[in-house]
Amino acid sequence: MSIAKSLLTACAALAAYAGAMAAPQLTVLPEPGKTLDSKELFATFNLDAGGAQYSVAAEATATLECLDTGDVINCTSFTDFMGMAIIVKFDTDEIIDNGEYEFTVNAGAVTVDGVANEKLVANYTLADPSLGASVEYPQIKLISSNPADGAGVAAIGQNSLNKVTFVTDNDDAVNYIGWSLWDVTDAENPEWIYQGSENRIDVNRHGGDDSDQFVNGLYISIGGPDQQLIKGHRYELRLTFCGIGYDPVTNQYPNSITIEQSKELETAIYFEGLTPPTEYSPYEYVNVSPDPDTYVINTPEQARFTITYSGPVKPQSFQLNQSTGSMVNAGTFSAIGDVDADGYASMWEFVVDPALAKTLVSPHISVTTKDKDGLYVKGNGGFVFDDYIYSIFYESMIGIANLTSVAPEDNAVVESLSEIIVSNEDNLIMNFGWTASEDARIVDMFGTEVRVLGMPEKVPGNDKQMKWTFEPITASGSYAVIIPQYYFAMGEEFDGVSSKQTTFRYVVENGQTGDVVYDIVPVSVSPADGSTLEEISSVEMTFSEMTLYPMEKGAPVATLWKVEENGDETQVAESGNAIEDDWMNPTSYVFTFAAPVKEEGTYRLKVARGSFCDETYDMEMGTAGRANDELVYTYIVSKGQGVDAVGENAAPAAVYSVDGRIVMKNATASDLKTLPAGIYIVAGKKVVVK
Repeated sequence: MSIAKSLLTACAALAAYAGAMAAPQLTVLPEPGKTLDSKELFATFNLDAGGAQYSVAAEATATLECLDTGDVINCTSFTDFMGMAIIVKFDTDEIIDNGEYEFTVNAGAVTVDGVANEKLVANYTLADPSLGASVEYPQIKLISSNPADGAGVAAIGQNSLNKVTFVTDNDDAVNYIGWSLWDVTDAENPEWIYQGSENRIDVNRHGGDDSDQFVNGLYISIGGPDQQLIKGHRYELRLTFCGIGYDPVTNQYPNSITIEQSKELETAIYFEGLTPPTEYSPYEYVNVSPDPDTYVINTPEQARFTITYSGPVKPQSFQLNQSTGSMVNAGTFSAIGDVDADGYASMWEFVVDPALAKTLVSPHISVTTKDKDGLYVKGNGGFVFDDYIYSIFYESMIGIANLTSVAPEDNAVVESLSEIIVSNEDNLIMNFGWTASEDARIVDMFGTEVRVLGMPEKVPGNDKQMKWTFEPITASGSYAVIIPQYYFAMGEEFDGVSSKQTTFRYVVENGQTGDVVYDIVPVSVSPADGSTLEEISSVEMTFSEMTLYPMEKGAPVATLWKVEENGDETQVAESGNAIEDDWMNPTSYVFTFAAPVKEEGTYRLKVARGSFCDETYDMEMGTAGRANDELVYTYIVSKGQGVDAVGENAAPAAVYSVDGRIVMKNATASDLKTLPAGIYIVAGKKVVVK
């Protein structure tokens, strides 16, 4: 081989190696080369970037091609699942043939650590019994069970009877057993109690041991709390034996279709209950205060309540079930009122531990109580047996975090709206909560829904922020994003909080402004500007023509500001919404204050710019038309409205003109006499200087 050819070969090898190193590593699940027995499971693929940063292109696509028929199916969705995996889905109705399939992802669909993927291809075999000749499973017979059919059983569960065994005429054919336990005392209205399943081979549920789980016979394990089987009640254990179980190769469980197609036996055995019904105390829960249906816990100090009983009792436990699902002691309880020598009383106060109260989110509180005879007070669950828990559900806003709008900021004015980034006041890690009852959405100023926001994404490099990206909103106007309660879960696992219902508002002004003229002013104001009054209770403004107020802002209000001696202004009151004289053709508006302002001094009444307008300004949402500039009027509040002469012994005070302008500070009687002749306001009174 020549030196030149050797160099070319080496360069090509290096280029191939560099390309291989640069290509993003995407893992496909199910693992390529596998045979799948369900088209439902075959319709979903996961792409895993192995923990690297990735993004999904807008034009990302994938196909499934049946190599036997040549039919090609396009994916219905290609989406990022909360930054953890990429999910590609196909319509199961389009998968109609068994055979060899090729799964293909287009080049450039996913970018991993800044590098776009090359074309990705994976091959599978589909052998779904529903698509071809159905698999014949042997039909077997149940020979016996332990406990036997018709046996008496006191309880079934983890701490009592925790396993039921079976013998069939062909145990080796059974790979899966499904079961459910029912109370069938009332045959017309059976009551479901518990259910579960068992697989011959299940590496997920048996600690990674892939040995034959049924090697010593068929059985079902019954976990969870004990279920008491009550004397006089009849119970039915419904059983389904199938030829399809957990597949450790594909990590798949049998689904409803495969189970239905692989049934070898569907039967039931019956038990007679042996446990006597519980005897409860003759005393009852009378009421709880505050009423859980209307009371909201807003502060840790409010996390307390009182239960009244019909007789003397003593609580045994006070527990709290938080959102993590763990049961913890909730706090303390103490008797109220008459307490006998043994500590029994008919009224008890329960106080949630302050440390727990700080994290409450709609808590489920439970109380158990006994009387002197050791009998439980019957709870409110309505159960026949073990109904000794009294459950209370309060709504709480304590453990619910406040959201913040990062970009745009709340009330921001923007040219368009296409992305919203939110965080939280406590700077906690944010995740989508999954528990919100509805979608986040954007509405316009009329409450009309303009965007439904899909699942938010984490902001790259910042797990304390999440964002929505959507089709831009460019029409000028006011918009609100409404985020339902519990939409976000924040904080660490088992130590997190949910988000409260939140509304952020934005104004879109897309630069297409017209000529807005701020020339609307009242032709008269009553009381007149500069008036001296005993109190300020209402002000009426009259215009020469019909004058509207912008619908996006609502009815105008007036604010009242007191002028301090140093010239500073302090807001002291705000009127209610102005009331027009004729809502069809308004020309006059009255601003009324809830409490008249009577303290002596100088005041300025202000109405904000754009509070009044014409029809054009209203329809164009402030981008064209006519409106008012800020309106300001000065009033003097004085108990005596007469005009006093300058007194020789007057204490130093600030001096104002009748229109509210400060003239002198700390003026003495001598200083006043140096002023030009006229009327001034001194200490809230009119003073004449000659």
